[in-house]
Amino acid sequence: MLTMSSEEVSAYARDGYVIRKNLFSRKEVALFLDRVRAPIEAEIAGGLVFAKKDHEGRTGLVKGLTKADEVRFGFLGRDERLVDLAQDVIGKPVYRYAHEMPLKQPAGGGGDGGWGWHQDFGFFHTDGLLAPELTAIWLVFHKATRENGCMRVLKGSHKLGRLNHNTDLAPNRAEYVKVNQTQVEQKALEAAMKRFETVYVELEPGDAMI
Repeated sequence: MLTMSSEEVSAYARDGYVIRKNLFSRKEVALFLDRVRAPIEAEIAGGLVFAKKDHEGRTGLVKGLTKADEVRFGFLGRDERLVDLAQDVIGKPVYRYAHEMPLKQPAGGGGDGGWGWHQDFGFFHTDGLLAPELTAIWLVFHKATRENGCMRVLKGSHKLGRLNHNTDLAPNRAEYVKVNQTQVEQKALEAAMKRFETVYVELEPGDAMI
């Protein structure tokens, strides 16, 4: 089933996210990983991926995917499973705004940093996106657990609307590599964390969080 069930729609509206198990098969996951590992490792070694420091000074790595044929992962933004789920959430036809592949490495591996608390719309808004008519789909290709740094969410916090983020940004995205991450302002974050439950989103390979 590609479309969202009524239960998923309700959960999304209430919690701000919903989990779709086994959106991609283990065979598909293995195929993607087999094709991508060597070229991605070469790009990391060559310093060709987006890198930003977390609050502890460790580096977080992200590869932007701008072409449909880029290391095969570039096709994912066009996959009908993701597109149909996104359109169910938004309620009308959608376009891809951003397509990225976060890269986590073992501790001490040069890319073992985390990503601070943020709202995607918090910084997309500064790029000119006026309304929060967007959704994000996080598809995992390795098992994501609390121990290895899975995603965390504040359940229901989407109802707060857009929060202010710190703005120590470089003039353009090409210079982000030298700039620290953009995060929710500390005062608002502390208040939100007292009000909303922190959930560690643990997923198996092929699972997705919308």
